[in-house]
Amino acid sequence: MKSREVKNDEIRPNFQQLVKSVNNTLRGLQIADADPALLLAYQKLLDHLNSCNPELLNQIFGSSFSAKREARRARISMSDSEIHKLSNEDLEKLLALEDSTKVQLAKIAEIRFSVTKGTISKLSKEALRLKLQNLIDNEKTHQAIGRVARSSS
Repeated sequence: MKSREVKNDEIRPNFQQLVKSVNNTLRGLQIADADPALLLAYQKLLDHLNSCNPELLNQIFGSSFSAKREARRARISMSDSEIHKLSNEDLEKLLALEDSTKVQLAKIAEIRFSVTKGTISKLSKEALRLKLQNLIDNEKTHQAIGRVARSSS
């Protein structure tokens, strides 16, 4: 059987599918209460796949893949002070971006809400997304309570 040449357009979706597959495997292992060392290995593999060097991705997948990744990273590459200044609505918009990485979400959690790196490392991307949404909701609740308290004084 003769092997055919695989084009870059075919590789990109397969790479994304690979990342999803590894993530799904990690979730399954977490549910099955697998060995913590194995879970950590899967998490490190996912972190590596999600934060691959743009030059390496460009070599593997071509320049259009790198350009898309850089555009995505630019959406959440903010300074710490910019993250602190974001409104809850802006944070929710960032959370709604399906292509945001765990690294980007972790930066927001760590900077804005003082979530520890240890806590973040134990969470999947979706669990981190839910945690951030809960933290935003809690902040909104505290703001509403503060408004009511000030208006009743």
